[in-house]
Amino acid sequence: MRMKRNKMLLIVVCLGLMQLSGCWNSRELNTLAIVSALGIDQGAGDNQYRLSFQVINPSTVSSGQTGGTGGNRAPVTIVTETGNSLFEIIRKASVKAPRRLFFAHTRIIVFGEAAARRGVKQQLDYLTRNNEMRLTPQLFIARGTSAESILRTVTPIEKIPANTVRGEIKMAERTWSEVAKTDIDDAIESFQGEGSEPTIPGIETIGDSKNSDKIDSAQQTDPKSNTALKGLAMFKEGKMVRWLDGPDARGTLWLKNKIRATAVALDCERIKNGLAVEIIRSKTKLKADIKHGQPSFQIDVEVMSHVREVQCQLDISDPKVLEQLNTRLEDKIKAELHAALNAALEQKSDIFGFGELIGRKYPKQWATMKNDWDDRFAKSEFNIHVTVSTRESGMQIQPFLLPEKNNSRS
Repeated sequence: MRMKRNKMLLIVVCLGLMQLSGCWNSRELNTLAIVSALGIDQGAGDNQYRLSFQVINPSTVSSGQTGGTGGNRAPVTIVTETGNSLFEIIRKASVKAPRRLFFAHTRIIVFGEAAARRGVKQQLDYLTRNNEMRLTPQLFIARGTSAESILRTVTPIEKIPANTVRGEIKMAERTWSEVAKTDIDDAIESFQGEGSEPTIPGIETIGDSKNSDKIDSAQQTDPKSNTALKGLAMFKEGKMVRWLDGPDARGTLWLKNKIRATAVALDCERIKNGLAVEIIRSKTKLKADIKHGQPSFQIDVEVMSHVREVQCQLDISDPKVLEQLNTRLEDKIKAELHAALNAALEQKSDIFGFGELIGRKYPKQWATMKNDWDDRFAKSEFNIHVTVSTRESGMQIQPFLLPEKNNSRS
């Protein structure tokens, strides 16, 4: 009986010690400088980098106001430092911050274009080794400006600029689909995979970039500056090689099966872009084959659309008219797919993961192809098939612009 009591006592003590051991690395919040965004620019020297840390001002953010900048104090502070490695720079930056830089809540990481063209693999390697940095921060490439300038831009509505950027890409994916989010994990997976390269969305400052860091700019009904997403950065062997914009960018997302919703404009009789069609659903399937020793790929895209605006006398209640509309929309999507493919083939950069498809289906043949996959990819055969189904035309079946005699039938 006494032995059993002793055993139970020992178990209780051990369990209690296990609970206490969980606090060994705890940190008080008032000792940390929470970094909401990290900017990586090329430094003055060939092997130097300039880092910008967007640090949250806790007293401003917790003031109880729901949005905007509020008050005269900026919601974030920018700390900058230069050096030869990210680890060195972060340590050096500690002398400029009254608290220790803390990266567990970093939302976005912005690379300057010059730094991205020099390569991002080394920086991503460090970020994955940092035990505070999660793999969920979203990556962006600054266009026409530095990463530091992006981080300094004070934005309306959201207090913390990093939250604004996260919101922008979330809405862009849902409504426009010329950009798509890429986080650290996505980029690492693409770089580590054989026969694939990532794309990373671009971001720029719009308006008065010289005064974009002024709080007054965000407090006006018509802000003088803001951030905006634009295009995709194409990578090859870890280095940025070009921008993809417009049809090239959306075609890339068609091929990556990342179109959630978007709007497509078609000519409406003599009115250019007078017909607005909403893509509400799409699905892209890629199939790999090897014909006569050369890679061949079948690209099948299925699209469901709704007609949202008609600026001409087009009777979309007529099945023949609707069939013609579907054909025209299919042709436009095909053109965007070809534009994206041609851009990738020109750079010999497989941003779509076709090489991975070959590797999974034909592992033996892939072993002989992977070393010169860039050249083989550029010579591959691609067959594209698009099917569009227009299901709805909104609450109004026939446009008001139809003549009275045609509009009378219901």
